[in-house]
Amino acid sequence: MDQLADKFAPILPTAILVMSLSLLPLLVVMGTSFTKISIVLVLLRNALGVQGAPSGLVLNATALTLTVFIMVPVADSIFLNLQAAHIRIVDWDSAVKAYDIVSKGYSDYLLKFTNQSELGFFKDAAKKIWPASLGDTISDTNMLILLPAHLTSELTRAFQIAFLLFLPFVIIDMVVSNVLLAMGAMMVPPMLVSLPVKLLLFVSVNGWTLLLHNLVLSYAR
Repeated sequence: MDQLADKFAPILPTAILVMSLSLLPLLVVMGTSFTKISIVLVLLRNALGVQGAPSGLVLNATALTLTVFIMVPVADSIFLNLQAAHIRIVDWDSAVKAYDIVSKGYSDYLLKFTNQSELGFFKDAAKKIWPASLGDTISDTNMLILLPAHLTSELTRAFQIAFLLFLPFVIIDMVVSNVLLAMGAMMVPPMLVSLPVKLLLFVSVNGWTLLLHNLVLSYAR
């Protein structure tokens, strides 16, 4: 067994790097601010009624850029802890130690932005669904519990924000429709009039700056 471990030791860092990179897209979607920001931006575009602009690529790039900015303190904390521990991944034990440090820093971030009700639900669900042999692993810091709880929390907050964004634009649509109806201009599509009004309102309140600033600052605690 020791000979087998020694044989694979040189390729262990490369294997761990490849595995980490393959899981990175999943972690970005499930375990960062990307989920909330991207959903809010897409639903804002729908509320404005401008389906083609900004494009999906631009919205995702914006969400990813803000996510990187928000995650800098987490990455910096993990990097400093790895440096302080003087860990070099040369065998399985050092890889486990590195994972423990990374997991601790990352789980601290997730716990900050996970609703306790969701965390409690997934812990209770794990007790009912998982086999009894895994009972000792059920905790607040278990990634298999923490990630879905965090994802659900972010989805909830994203749609709460989107609801507030939709309200003024829905009111504009209703007012424009009633005005056109009162004027007898039933052949004029309401969107033809309401879209410029929505854009004027959004630009006049500096909507992009206001929205993006508040999305970033929602992770300041």
